[in-house]
Amino acid sequence: AYFGLSVQQASDRGIEAGEGLALYKQCLRGCVFSPDGLLKLVFEQPSGRIIGVHIVGDDACEVWYGMVWYGMVHHIVHD
Repeated sequence: AYFGLSVQQASDRGIEAGEGLALYKQCLRGCVFSPDGLLKLVFEQPSGRIIGVHIVGDDACEVWYGMVWYGMVHHIVHD
């Protein structure tokens, strides 16, 4: 599941971007339930504004739903 821009797409639009990566196996919930997967956040530099979210692996749709539920996607789109 993904939303927003990748680093390459941001670069193509003239946006300086970086990315942060977290593997499911690096958090307790991931270790217990589903260690195969990752979450990547693409952010605008130097502001740190999130411009893309990429989730790969088991339960990606549930992680995505949680982000939507808590309003993170609204901030990505409108901030």
